[in-house]
Amino acid sequence: MLNIKFKISKKYDIETLQRFALPGRGDWDWSGYVFDCHPILKKELEKVKTRKDKLQVIQEYVQQYHKNNNKKLEKRKKELRGAWEKINNEYEQLLKKILELKKASFKLTAYVTISPICPRDLQKKDFAVSYQYNNRYAKLAIAHEVLHFYYFKKWKEVFPRHSEKSFDGPHIIWHLSEILAVVLLNTSKFFKILRAKEKGYQEHQKIKVRRRTILEYFSDLYTQSQKNNQNFEQFLKQSYKTIKQHENHNSFKG
Repeated sequence: MLNIKFKISKKYDIETLQRFALPGRGDWDWSGYVFDCHPILKKELEKVKTRKDKLQVIQEYVQQYHKNNNKKLEKRKKELRGAWEKINNEYEQLLKKILELKKASFKLTAYVTISPICPRDLQKKDFAVSYQYNNRYAKLAIAHEVLHFYYFKKWKEVFPRHSEKSFDGPHIIWHLSEILAVVLLNTSKFFKILRAKEKGYQEHQKIKVRRRTILEYFSDLYTQSQKNNQNFEQFLKQSYKTIKQHENHNSFKG
């Protein structure tokens, strides 16, 4: 059974903002999203030059932000936990059915974060959800991250020789997981539970396959697989073969 513990952590937020405000080589640059939510942080970072000083600025900023907004963060943690618990069991049951996973359960940690970017960590079994999301979008974001844990469990069954390092960006297997998460969550069965549409990454919208975005292309591929009564393993193999044909597209690179 899926069990999610909601937590608030200054340490987690410091590490997350440091990661996304100061992207490394090869990473997509999402610092703009961070600074849109934290314009004061941007101004403070512009005052210093070295990476060491910038890391220190972020640490101090997060500590002060948590101090100033502690009650608001605690309130949102309770609200988000309550909103998710209403659909937890129904969502997990459908997810396992779609992915054809008979034995699968996870105990995960959801960090209610001040970051607008919400990563997941398969090894640590945690992910983030922004405290600024409204309940509907937060449930969609949680559903998206939870899906990855079950999806990659299925992936390891189908492709047991693949290294788990390939499950993170910028590897093409990671890109496929993000594309298929959008495809699956936008099916009618998931929409009945979540009542929200997943948009996916803007970077993936730039990739065209036969005059369609790659998201549209894989959505059509999934619909066709259902019509042909393919099981999920067959669809996954077909999807991997397809994405490999396009892995040199510039939008797959940082």
